[in-house]
Amino acid sequence: MIAVVIPVCFLLLVVLWKKFPLIGGNINAALLLTGVLTLILGAVSDPADWIAAWIDGLNRMAWIMALSITGGIFAEISVQPQFGKKVDPVKSMFYSLPMCIVFLITGLVFLYT
Repeated sequence: MIAVVIPVCFLLLVVLWKKFPLIGGNINAALLLTGVLTLILGAVSDPADWIAAWIDGLNRMAWIMALSITGGIFAEISVQPQFGKKVDPVKSMFYSLPMCIVFLITGLVFLYT
């Protein structure tokens, strides 16, 4: 439990105390240092494990961003009828399955970004 409480307190201290030396108020630095502190307190001493944890965190964030984009597109399709009129030709190709359109648009967004 101490391995969780100390990093959370450190994060709040760095973010809320603007006069903290060198990094006061900088959220990116606070998150980075809190992650390092958590790994140290969790007795993870192998740098390869640190890199694996960093890559896993980026992967999870990418999935959350992709799901939020997909949800936003699906919400727009459901709410705005004029958007539905523009998508009707594509919708007829997929036998009126709106989820296929969402995946198609999401795939195109990720393809061209």
